[in-house]
Amino acid sequence: MGDTNVRQNALLRPFGLQRLETARRVSVLSSVALLGVGLAVGAGVALLFAPKTGRELRDDLGRRATRLTETARNAVPKRDNEWTAPNVTTTS
Repeated sequence: MGDTNVRQNALLRPFGLQRLETARRVSVLSSVALLGVGLAVGAGVALLFAPKTGRELRDDLGRRATRLTETARNAVPKRDNEWTAPNVTTTS
């Protein structure tokens, strides 16, 4: 089967064509390669332009998370711990 694909691709290549299966495989591989290169370049640029050290950034994020938690707690109305049943009358 693989031999047949090689011969078919050899016949199609002079016309700028290739089997669809081969085209998809090449397309996926090139897309994954471009994604990897983009991630590497982005990480490098982020490290070059990072305004804070890792420890400073973690401390800052921790403070912001604490502040956000406190703001959310204050925004929710406080409820009494006691639950009172509504007045229900039963008829027998």
